[in-house]
Amino acid sequence: MSAATVTPAIAPHPRFGSAQPARRRHLRVVPPLPQQEARPAAFRLTRRGRRALALAVVVLAILVGAAISATAGGVEAQQVVTVSSGETLSDLARAHLPGVPVGTAVAQIQVANGLNSLQVSSGQQLVIPAP
Repeated sequence: MSAATVTPAIAPHPRFGSAQPARRRHLRVVPPLPQQEARPAAFRLTRRGRRALALAVVVLAILVGAAISATAGGVEAQQVVTVSSGETLSDLARAHLPGVPVGTAVAQIQVANGLNSLQVSSGQQLVIPAP
């Protein structure tokens, strides 16, 4: 594709010689511009975009950390104890769960072992949950 431009040229007036210049317009052919290949736009992040991306990464890290700690928190250290002759659940609760009230400790031992009553027999193995 070619283009044309208009450039004014001063020419002498035909009747008066060079005393009164007349203006004539001349067309000049301009060579076409070289075609450039269309390149895909480069991906650029603005300051706001970088901040938003950093915030998203921090929030994602917090959520992943919370999920990991929630699943790891479900595993509690438990102790297995063998009941001796003459021991009761109250004795076991006082001995192995000293910071917990006796009634609450007995209930925790019953739940951990699936016991329906307060009676235990010697030689029975019981799981003592972590306080």
